[in-house]
Amino acid sequence: MLHDRKIYLMVRIYPRPIYAIKIDPDMTNRQINFIGWILFVISAIGFCIASIGSFWGMFGSVFFLIACLVFMVPFFRDEE
Repeated sequence: MLHDRKIYLMVRIYPRPIYAIKIDPDMTNRQINFIGWILFVISAIGFCIASIGSFWGMFGSVFFLIACLVFMVPFFRDEE
């Protein structure tokens, strides 16, 4: 049965052995998309911190952060 399968994301951290991270097969696409956008926002904040002192780096990082936040707007709007 399809819903009985376990899905694993295999991660190798050298020189340690492979770690398996269980991904819940019952997660909706909306939840997965939201987690993805949260990770994008975190990376955008990291880019902003890394680009302190560089005008063009900060310029691009801030717009990347704003774009990520704009794409998250549908997650907070009420469904009609």
